[in-house]
Amino acid sequence: MIKKLKIRFVLVNMLILTFVLLATLGSIYIMMYNSEVHVSEEIMDTLIENHQKAVYTKKTPPHRDENPFDRNIEAVQNLPGNTVKKDIPYYRTANAANLISAASEPAFPDMPQKPPPPKDPENPPRYDGNLIRSHILAEFGSNNELLDISYQYFFQYNTGIENQSEYDLKVRSTIADIAAGKLTSGKCTIENVSYRYKISSEYENSRILILLDRSIEISTLHRLMISFIFIGCTGLIGVFFLSIFLANWAIKPIEVAWNRQKQFIADASHELKTPLTVIATNTDVVLSTPNDYIKDQERWLRYIKSETARMSKLVSELLYIAKSDANEIKMEMSEFDISNTVSAICLIFEPLAFEENRELVADLSPRLKLYGDEDRIKQLVTILIDNAIKYSIVDSQISVSLFRNNQGRIKFCISNKCEELSQENISKLFDRFYRVDSSRNSGTGGNGLGLNIAQTIAEAHNGTITVNYNYGMISFTVTL
Repeated sequence: MIKKLKIRFVLVNMLILTFVLLATLGSIYIMMYNSEVHVSEEIMDTLIENHQKAVYTKKTPPHRDENPFDRNIEAVQNLPGNTVKKDIPYYRTANAANLISAASEPAFPDMPQKPPPPKDPENPPRYDGNLIRSHILAEFGSNNELLDISYQYFFQYNTGIENQSEYDLKVRSTIADIAAGKLTSGKCTIENVSYRYKISSEYENSRILILLDRSIEISTLHRLMISFIFIGCTGLIGVFFLSIFLANWAIKPIEVAWNRQKQFIADASHELKTPLTVIATNTDVVLSTPNDYIKDQERWLRYIKSETARMSKLVSELLYIAKSDANEIKMEMSEFDISNTVSAICLIFEPLAFEENRELVADLSPRLKLYGDEDRIKQLVTILIDNAIKYSIVDSQISVSLFRNNQGRIKFCISNKCEELSQENISKLFDRFYRVDSSRNSGTGGNGLGLNIAQTIAEAHNGTITVNYNYGMISFTVTL
């Protein structure tokens, strides 16, 4: 049963810890993904804002029969040191912002300039990080006609594109589909390149579309996923061993209680079996001679009575222990004079100690008051004195003392000489049914429950009971 319970604990712990591990890794991944998306969004917003500021600051009003971008291209191409390639039919190596900024003077100085977009010093661009990410910038008119398209760092970083002109046609087709759609942001894929796009609101009768390459974003998330897979696999191994440790830690008290219960049942059965066997045997002897008088059977009848009394005492002690384990023992708490209580018990045991060739010596401080259950304290003192008389060496002295220590607590000590005890014997003295004599000799009349009951009574009064063995002298100390 314990083994099955341990397996269940391991499985439950593994499920819980695995769920926690996966939930943690998943949460971190979602946070990182959202962070990457947020950075991409800020980059696109900043690119759109910068483009609007640059273009509408430098660009002049076009003639109605000319493409404004072509006129600016021609103006820039005539400047010394320009880098615009004239033989590329579909794409340009610099975006419109770079082209316009390269010109030191406007293409048509005689024409009035458009006012720049309003500046808000309190709201600077939202992204101040590195903008070197390959992207495509397109500008639309009010009727979604394509006015400008440029590639920024694009073919420099995307070297896998073989035919740039053909790819430019696919880009233009995708841009036209996005412009005709209702979405202002989203994701798309052109051949093997994935993009995140965003369309600005209309400004000066035009809109700007940013296609931001997601290669860095995807690469970061892939590396993060690989790291999380490695961490997850390593974590599952750790979860397995941690589950075993937690299961053993959680099951240990249950296992100890289970083993103690099994031992308790076995010991109780043994203790009850002995008097029952004696009673049955002596009854058979009495019944074998039915014509004898009671006087003739007195010996057997006394054995029966003795074993009956012993069994009755054992049953009472077992009942007390069962109630104590179930917290059903009711204490009648009151203040009483513990000095008088201990003194009265010592007077009762003095004749018994004398008959057993022992000397009982008491040293009791007078008028010590204790708040507790007087009957239970009497039971505790009786158990310890009776135990000392039974197991002390013949012609030895039994010392009983009662006093209040420096901390204001009452201490009851009883010491006597005894047979040699090992450390293992000392550690098990308070176990139920434990007796130093492994043969369970009942000659002393004990059954191994007395010290356990004494410990229970002491703990019920928020006290402790300890044992100390030194050079053949054993001492029990009760602190209340």
